[in-house]
Amino acid sequence: MKANAWLNISKDPIHGNDKKGDSFWKQITEEYNRNMPDRRRDTNQLKVHWSRLSKTINEFNGYWVSVSRMNKSGYSDDQLMDAAQQMYQKKIASLSH
Repeated sequence: MKANAWLNISKDPIHGNDKKGDSFWKQITEEYNRNMPDRRRDTNQLKVHWSRLSKTINEFNGYWVSVSRMNKSGYSDDQLMDAAQQMYQKKIASLSH
């Protein structure tokens, strides 16, 4: 839900990325709390969590881009996602050993 709130606010077609940091995060907090009324968070909590979450998302996105550039003929998006997930899981497994 945190990522959804961030995406909804950052992809706002009217205001886009023209928001200042405080205004941007205030809107994300409002969006998150509106959709998760029994799990309310303040702006700082969401910022901290997003900074940790975004690193993982960006890393996985790198695997997705790598797989999608391989241009495997006939692969569906689901198959590409499976391949990216396998690459990511191999990386996670190698870190735990």
